[in-house]
Amino acid sequence: MCHFNRIFESIVTISGLLLIITVTSFVTPHCRPISWDDASINNTYVRDTAGVRWFVRFSFALVLLLYCAVQKARCRDLWPWIGGQLFTTALQGVMTQVLQLYAGRPRPDYLSRLRYHGYDKDSYIGSTVTPSSEASYWCELGRKHTDLRDGRLSFPSLEASLMFSLSVFVIFFLWEQLQPSAGGGSLTRMAAAVSPIIFAILSCVDQTRKNESGFDDVLAGAFVGTMCAVLCYNTVLPKLKDGACASPPRVGWLMRKQSRGHGVIV
Repeated sequence: MCHFNRIFESIVTISGLLLIITVTSFVTPHCRPISWDDASINNTYVRDTAGVRWFVRFSFALVLLLYCAVQKARCRDLWPWIGGQLFTTALQGVMTQVLQLYAGRPRPDYLSRLRYHGYDKDSYIGSTVTPSSEASYWCELGRKHTDLRDGRLSFPSLEASLMFSLSVFVIFFLWEQLQPSAGGGSLTRMAAAVSPIIFAILSCVDQTRKNESGFDDVLAGAFVGTMCAVLCYNTVLPKLKDGACASPPRVGWLMRKQSRGHGVIV
């Protein structure tokens, strides 16, 4: 039964990732009208997406290496955590992409993106090919310039959702290993277990500094990522709770107990 569950989880994960690629490439965001007098979308455009992409990739690779190193060192099954993390990533990606397309909300730097490509508020009037409305004209530009299409995908923040889904799931993993509440509790172990959330918060703050997303966009993305991590931890990883498929570590590296009446170290 466990092998069937793993195959099913793998199929769902791969399907989710393929859906993300399809949605990102072909589906047009909701065409929301814009105003050149709207100060909320008239911030500076910072073209620094390469650094963000590499940071996300490095974070994801580091998380997978953490699972591999700890689980292999303790002779534990890798799949519950690796598969759960991949499933979480795919789920938050699908949910966030669908919400972004449905909302079609311009980013805080959207007008600056238009100016970067040589457009201004008079471009629609001087256009030889005029769509049915001015709103449609600005939306159609997203077909010619990918960054203009991305400029209409502000809510919720995909990066915030991804980073929080990674961080929260890692927090669950570290909590299982360190057991902060064992032995009367330890603030040091608790701080170590929840420390990954710092990277997610810094990533979100960086988005607002670069005018890629607003604070409400980031909060919504963080909520989606957190809920996906909690949902997957409690559904994709039931084996960590009932021991049906694997024997989870009940004691962290720093705490070992002697079982009552048997004298066996667990």
